[in-house]
Amino acid sequence: MAGDIATLRDAHGQAIGACAADVAGAPVIYAPGNYPYFLADLNANGLPDTDELAYSNRYQSWTSRLLKAAYNYQFVAMDPGIYAHNPAYTQQILIDSLKSLSAAVELDAHGCTRP
Repeated sequence: MAGDIATLRDAHGQAIGACAADVAGAPVIYAPGNYPYFLADLNANGLPDTDELAYSNRYQSWTSRLLKAAYNYQFVAMDPGIYAHNPAYTQQILIDSLKSLSAAVELDAHGCTRP
């Protein structure tokens, strides 16, 4: 179960990046150890560089769809035991977020279906 959720979480993170770049027009990076976690990717390399890890560089180009997906991503990422706490719900929110993001950008949802 942990592997399935990790795979969904990775696909979800890639979808957030694609939606941010293609729809919001501003690339985003996720830095789990650096509040506010979602930062503007100034050089669009997909990596949290030292000069990007500042609160003043927080991501601010949210669309409503992107913000909801980011919330779900953060919810899953911050609980390392989420695969044991409520795996069906975890899978459901990740799949629902992927489907929502795929309405905005073309994504490969990897044949995801709700559990």
